[in-house]
Amino acid sequence: MPQSLAQKIWDRHVIDSAPGEPDLLFVDLHLVHEVTSPQPFASLQLAGRRVHRPDLTIATTDHNTPTGPEVADEMSRKQLEALEANCAREGIRLYKLGSRHQGIVHVIGPELGLTQPGMTIVCGDSHTSTHGAFGAIAFGIGTSEVEHVLATQCLPQRRLSDVFVNIEGRLPVGVTAKDIVMGLIAQEGVSGGQGHAVEYRGSTIRDLSMEGRMTICNMTIEWGARVGMVAPDDTTFAYLQPRRHAPKGKQWEEALDYWRTLQSDPDAECEREIHVDATRLEPFVTWGTNPGQAVPITGRVPEARDETAERALRYMDLKAGTAMQDIAIDRVFIGSCTNSRIEDLRLAADVVRGRNVHPRVRAMVVPGSATVKLVAESEGLDKVFEDAGFEWRDAGCSMCLGMNPDILAPGERCGPHPPGQPADGRSGRHRRPLDRRSGAGRLASRPVKPVSTVRGRLAPLPMADVDTDQIIPKQFLKSIERTGFGEFLFYDWRKRGDFVLDRPEHRGARILVTGPNFGCGSSREHAPWAIQEAGYEVIVAPSFADIFRANCGNIGVLAVTLPEAQVRELLDHALEAPETEAVVDLAKQSITAGSLSFHFEIEPFLKERLRGGLDEIGLSLRKLDKVTAYEAGRPAWMPTVS
Repeated sequence: MPQSLAQKIWDRHVIDSAPGEPDLLFVDLHLVHEVTSPQPFASLQLAGRRVHRPDLTIATTDHNTPTGPEVADEMSRKQLEALEANCAREGIRLYKLGSRHQGIVHVIGPELGLTQPGMTIVCGDSHTSTHGAFGAIAFGIGTSEVEHVLATQCLPQRRLSDVFVNIEGRLPVGVTAKDIVMGLIAQEGVSGGQGHAVEYRGSTIRDLSMEGRMTICNMTIEWGARVGMVAPDDTTFAYLQPRRHAPKGKQWEEALDYWRTLQSDPDAECEREIHVDATRLEPFVTWGTNPGQAVPITGRVPEARDETAERALRYMDLKAGTAMQDIAIDRVFIGSCTNSRIEDLRLAADVVRGRNVHPRVRAMVVPGSATVKLVAESEGLDKVFEDAGFEWRDAGCSMCLGMNPDILAPGERCGPHPPGQPADGRSGRHRRPLDRRSGAGRLASRPVKPVSTVRGRLAPLPMADVDTDQIIPKQFLKSIERTGFGEFLFYDWRKRGDFVLDRPEHRGARILVTGPNFGCGSSREHAPWAIQEAGYEVIVAPSFADIFRANCGNIGVLAVTLPEAQVRELLDHALEAPETEAVVDLAKQSITAGSLSFHFEIEPFLKERLRGGLDEIGLSLRKLDKVTAYEAGRPAWMPTVS
């Protein structure tokens, strides 16, 4: 039977499969950083478990690391120190500050040649899809899943359906890989890829460098898909061959023989096929707070057509009809996992050379890794930027996440900004990026409380596309613990004083009802932790981001999907009769509130796991003999790190 690229790689990595259950996939490479790893390591220790394959795990510091003369704050320092101690104890290679290979996790993997075709790659970061540019299945995971991979080197996953995106034609002058994705999002929406593995194909993709392909795959998460891929070709092989961890000699030839088979078969079926005419694309700029709120750089801020757009215009302090080219910026940031590789810096230097930064603008360049910085300095690019008035800084995630000192001041606008448009406050509270494109608590996981019947009032949150940074802003993620997040739930909205969930009649509710695409954005499990700690046991929405839904299931929060019309009835009921007790019955798969009664679907295995409060890691460890047998058959040329 003809297979897609994703299906071929998936099937090769299945350790165990049973009817009604997710496949148990072997993970070839686990990338770790300081923000989503302290809690999993602590849980392993308390459970008496060790990291199963430290030689298939690589760690770096990137999210919290200062990129200039600033000193890391106390909580950032604790996360950095925890990663160093955990890696030392478990024998994991760590590229920390001062290392030649320290840098953004999605930059150093390809740079070192650890990212290779045909692999499965995971990381506690949503932009792990970057690595799919090499013909790999790569996706972001939550904190509970980080622990699962550390303990077992495998992960239970539902098979994704395929979407083929065919992009044809020569890109117009000034249009980049990022504009391709922004154009695709404008066409398909920010949730158009949910539940899918996307393969990017066509002449436009083949003409891109590996850096361009990585940008495309990186931003796959920005339109809701879990995996983005490009089939490997000679461009891929030429990029990989000189890399440190690429196969050598005879093993290189053996690897090439396999890699050349990694193409979708001509008659492979997919759920959907999308076509994009690259010749019609323009450079895009976002005017709002998600990547779907974008227009060509020659366009104008549009009229708000829904509450989400109205909220974005208020936050960005923009008026409909304003020409994008008339919007002044205060900051320029060149960096992130889409714009910080040596190719990006060379292109930027060509534009900057002989020009000067405007006196009112602060501009900075943040290389993606220490290696990129050294190469750029050997080519004199640092002098080009510094002569133009840019700050030349050290490697790190910097302003993309804004967990280090690199943040915008209140009211400032920044452009360009990575990788997709950040949400309210991601680069700093009340900061406005214009995009080209700690409390005390437990260290470890709590046993998952079985879910059966939940009784309580409904809490209405009639908003679409609520992302994880709006659920809990990034400044509250600097913790090595699993608790202390609930008080910061929806923090930026609560500050206004008119937030719907703060009304007396909605306080103490246990069932959150909200709009479509809830939990989009990052893979961080802190968002469902905050929701659970604030007292919500069930979330009802027309749709959820894939990683967010998985994270909810892993901590015992029930995510219920209903048709949008039924969700609207529940929202109206919550607003009109807030005193009504609703009942969510997992066994019957029903939700009732007053005269309303709806049936919801749920995967049988997830239902069983939630009702029983089952330890999913323990279930996988029962199959350790199958994991060991699989490991014995892995090709010798596949990369390891010792």
